[in-house]
Amino acid sequence: MIGGVRTPAVDVPVSTLSGSPPPGASVICELFGSATPLSATTLATLYPTKSQYIAEYTRSLDKAINEGYILRADRATMLAQAEQAPIGG
Repeated sequence: MIGGVRTPAVDVPVSTLSGSPPPGASVICELFGSATPLSATTLATLYPTKSQYIAEYTRSLDKAINEGYILRADRATMLAQAEQAPIGG
């Protein structure tokens, strides 16, 4: 079973998220943790096409909205950000 709050960043990742700050981070940045982008090879394996990535992202986003974790008002902005993901094809 998968638990916790599921959002597109977790369900349809383009980077790994960590609670650990990057080396040399300022005190304020230490609060936010870090993200490490997935390699182009890994992204191509996970999402052979941009349309597949967007479809998976949209499903996760709509589920999070319906469960009350993300505001419906943020949907368009989040989808626009997803379009900028470094996914080929």
